[in-house]
Amino acid sequence: MAISDAARAADDVLRVSLARADRVVSGLDKGGRSALRELLADLEAADDDLRRRLTRFGRLDETFTAASLAQYQAQVALVRRMVADRLSKTTNAASAAAFAQGRDGTARLLADLEAAFTGAARPLRLRQAATMSEAARGSLASLLRQHATSVDRYGTAMIGEFEKVMRRGLISGATRREMVDALCGLRGPTGQVSLAARVDPQTGQVVRLRTEQIGEGLFQRYRSWAWRIVRTETAKAYNEARLVGLYEQRQTFPELRKKILAHFDDRTAPDSVVVHGQIRKLDEPFVDGAGRVYLRPPARPNDRETLIPWLPEWSETPISRPRSPSEQAAALASATPLSAVQKAALRVQIGGVQRQAGIAPQRATKAAPPPAAPTPPPPPPEPEPVAEASVYGTAQIRPSQGLEAFTLTAEQLRSIGERPAISREEFLREFVSAHGKAEKRGSPTPEDQQRLRANSRAYLRSLGLESRDAAGMLNPGSRPRVDGNRHGSDKLEIRPPASMRANGVHYWFGKVEINRDRTGRAFRAVRAAQAGKLPYASDASGLRTYLHEELHGCSPINPQAYKALGRGLEEACVEILARDATRQATGIEPDGAYYDYVDHLTSIVGRHTGATDARARTTEAARRLFQSAATIDTPDAYAREFVRATLGDLQSDAASAMLYDLRRRHGNPLHK
Repeated sequence: MAISDAARAADDVLRVSLARADRVVSGLDKGGRSALRELLADLEAADDDLRRRLTRFGRLDETFTAASLAQYQAQVALVRRMVADRLSKTTNAASAAAFAQGRDGTARLLADLEAAFTGAARPLRLRQAATMSEAARGSLASLLRQHATSVDRYGTAMIGEFEKVMRRGLISGATRREMVDALCGLRGPTGQVSLAARVDPQTGQVVRLRTEQIGEGLFQRYRSWAWRIVRTETAKAYNEARLVGLYEQRQTFPELRKKILAHFDDRTAPDSVVVHGQIRKLDEPFVDGAGRVYLRPPARPNDRETLIPWLPEWSETPISRPRSPSEQAAALASATPLSAVQKAALRVQIGGVQRQAGIAPQRATKAAPPPAAPTPPPPPPEPEPVAEASVYGTAQIRPSQGLEAFTLTAEQLRSIGERPAISREEFLREFVSAHGKAEKRGSPTPEDQQRLRANSRAYLRSLGLESRDAAGMLNPGSRPRVDGNRHGSDKLEIRPPASMRANGVHYWFGKVEINRDRTGRAFRAVRAAQAGKLPYASDASGLRTYLHEELHGCSPINPQAYKALGRGLEEACVEILARDATRQATGIEPDGAYYDYVDHLTSIVGRHTGATDARARTTEAARRLFQSAATIDTPDAYAREFVRATLGDLQSDAASAMLYDLRRRHGNPLHK
């Protein structure tokens, strides 16, 4: 490779690594200093390990392995300095000059190594490592934490050590075999070790089916268990990081989709044969041959499926093309053995249903669903303060605060400006007019506030969603009176970003506060949509925040239910409806919030309904729930009403199974 080409390639690699590092550090910074400290400790450990491994070599440009280790070590050292500066809040000129000098030196080293060995310079795998951050992601850091049987086998402390080994291995460019060696060095659990277990559907407790007395450690006796963990968790890290990247690219490519590919050989399982080639929107789940519903692989241990981006105009390649029914049947014949009944069921799926619906249906034979968990006792009349319902809200108020019903005079009703449902075009026009006047004044007057909120409520009314903030008196008989009119129902405060800990807040007494950055984005998105243009997804997200907070006023939830599962379901349903309303107003899928809540709820709905479009089914269920006459006073009541809105009743086996999935705490982000 020519020197100039090597320099350009090295510069590209370094630029990508630093950009990834900046995004990862910025994301972790929002989660608190503990996440940054964890990343810094991982970088320091990776730096030390790389330096130690490099001592075995003489010249760095003699072998590809030495060159690869050296370029990783140089990048790790540079990013380590970046994180240390961010953690210590060092931003002076001397620090900036030192970082620039380190970047130039790293770029020269990478160029020399790339000139000696083409392909030696590769970006750091920081985003993949960040998906395993315990400090930032908690129980979502690994699949091990999300399965009760794995927690029972290893314990959370040992799982944390596994995550640390794999994070540092990803950062330092270690191979899977090297990560397995590191896990075997930890030995694994000892004593009476569970080798097979299940969760009792009635009690939720782990029942060990097979155990073995192991003194030397599980990984020392059975190295395959370490391989299973590394294969599955690194696959999860790569595919999850890729899905996050697809969400970021959706702003540039609104039609961007995701596609799942299976790896075909003599170890390919039948469920992977069926799921290969499915194309979905980013928020829609895949369904494999075993009936599993998931947004990105892996769906099980040792799953080798891969996620790739996809646009409708792209041509198929020999690897990405969907397999014909005969090819799939042949792959099934050579796949991991199944019973004759299972193979016949899979061939039926391959036949007509998958080609017509574009998705693999669930298995014809299903195990009996678990019985519903017992309903918890109702809460006391005056509970402790609960978290405010908001996008990222953390304000603490008592449920009874500001919720007293009161009446409005006819003049007051007219001043609020409520009117019948309006069209999309009327909504966009009124939003631009009212927001433009508010911007000219510097802050919205009471009249501006009333106009903006009345306009949003009138638009939501056209989608079948009636606000309960001011519905008690305005529409007597058409809506149930939950709390009566809330005296903040015409209040909208636009606040500077520095004064808010959230993008938006909806108070229980009806008032809404929005981050000024979000209002500016919303104005740009609405103005573009009014002009017939497609706005940026990040700008459309500002309007989504507006509508998200207004939709809290349409919810049947009462304050005492906004905790644990009730909070998760409320934010998921509101977010789903806000995205749908924004999509209809602007024509583009907005950047969203509460991805964990929304994705998990969508997966549950898809699993228990078998819907080919789980997102649409979940959106419709949330809409029916908000349109119902229900009054939700407990978190469990929210779960029951959502199941009723999804399936139509609470008596069926499917309803019992869905309730069980919602109530189950382990690995369920809705309970966070």
